Amino acid sequence: MSVNIIDSRGAWPFPAVTKAYREGRTDWVEVDEERYDYCLGVLPPIYFRGGFFVSEPAAHTDAGEPVYTAAAVVNGRYFLRDVPRSQGEAAVAELRELLS
Repeated sequence: MSVNIIDSRGAWPFPAVTKAYREGRTDWVEVDEERYDYCLGVLPPIYFRGGFFVSEPAAHTDAGEPVYTAAAVVNGRYFLRDVPRSQGEAAVAELRELLS
């Protein structure tokens, strides 16, 4: 599965984040530090190795698993992506590999 990066720095990122997930894509949306900080502070974060989830589910999978907006910092760059909770760490690891 290929990972793409959508540049949303300076813009409200959630339409791109939601659209990518709904279309079944594994895109990460690059955001500025301000949007990343907003996600960190808007609700209590759910931390996982490599990042955190915004703690309000954005959706649910067909099996009922919550889908959260994951946030990660890689090489000083800020990223968001909707991902099922069980896949957060793997998704960030794939992003880190892409950017290494």
